[in-house]
Amino acid sequence: MAKARPTKQAVGAQRSSVKTISLKAALKGGGNLLTDKTKEASANANKEEEIIVDPSWNSPVEQDRVKLAWMSYARKIQTKNPRLASILNNHIPELRSGTILHVKLKNKTQDNELLEQKNIIFPYLKRELQNASLELSTELVIDKLNTTKAFTAQEKAKLMAKKNPALLLLTQKFDLDVE
Repeated sequence: MAKARPTKQAVGAQRSSVKTISLKAALKGGGNLLTDKTKEASANANKEEEIIVDPSWNSPVEQDRVKLAWMSYARKIQTKNPRLASILNNHIPELRSGTILHVKLKNKTQDNELLEQKNIIFPYLKRELQNASLELSTELVIDKLNTTKAFTAQEKAKLMAKKNPALLLLTQKFDLDVE
C-alpha cells in the first residue's frame, strides 16, 4: 500500500486566494459550488483587516467625500480583487437621502459581486465617512444603444457607420472594401 507523500511548499511562498469550483457539487446539483478551500481563503481575506464601526458615527455625508472614499477603496483593492476594483472605478455611487449610496450597474454579475463584497466595502466607507448608517442600493441599467453586438467585419462597419455617418463618406471617397 503506497503512502501519500506530503507536498513541499517553497519557503516564503504565499498562497493565492483563487476561487475554484467544485465539480462534485456541480454534478450533484449543489447550489454552492465553491470549495472549502475557497471559502477558507475568503474568510481569511475578510479577517485581514477588521474595521470597527462606531454606531454613534453620524457625520453628514457629501457626494464628493463619497466619491473620494469609494475611489480610495478601489485603489486599495486593485491588486487583490481587480474585478471589484474595476466595478468600483466605473460605477460611482450617487448619494440619496443623505445616507443611501445608489449604484447603477450594467449587468447582474456586477450586481452580485458588489452585493457579495458589501460587508467588506461598507465598514471601510463608514469609517472613512464617519457615518454608521450608510446603506447600499443597486439598480441594473441596460444600455439600449449597445444592445446589438457586431461580430463580423461588415457588421462592425455598419454599426460604426450608424454611430458616425462620416465613415460612409470615407469608405466611398477612398473606395474602401469592408470584408
